[in-house]
Amino acid sequence: AQTAPATSRIYIARGILTSLVVHFPPGCAGLVHLVILYHGSQIYPHDPDQSFAGDTYPIEIADYRELLEPPHELELRGWNTDTRFAHTVYLRLDILPELIAAPWARLQGVLARIARALGIRV
Repeated sequence: AQTAPATSRIYIARGILTSLVVHFPPGCAGLVHLVILYHGSQIYPHDPDQSFAGDTYPIEIADYRELLEPPHELELRGWNTDTRFAHTVYLRLDILPELIAAPWARLQGVLARIARALGIRV
């Protein structure tokens, strides 16, 4: 039950989370729930009053979330409102280095240095 969720910490690479897929295999019937936390705050689903739940079909989310501050880990909290059967939830995270996911960030720094060299305030 949600009052005693199973928790697990996963270690991740520093970078930008660009997508995630949560897959509840057949038989979960919407009775198995999952939330994902970063630094103690729920980041998925975005609404802290919600949880992922499903059956058979994956939940796919494209996003842009910076996961740059240590510790580089996520906490997974899951619970099952059906006490008759055990279930497994599958999670895929796509985390890219900043330079790949946000190449403009480096460009902004270069442009700021050029502007300062030219005496332009930014």
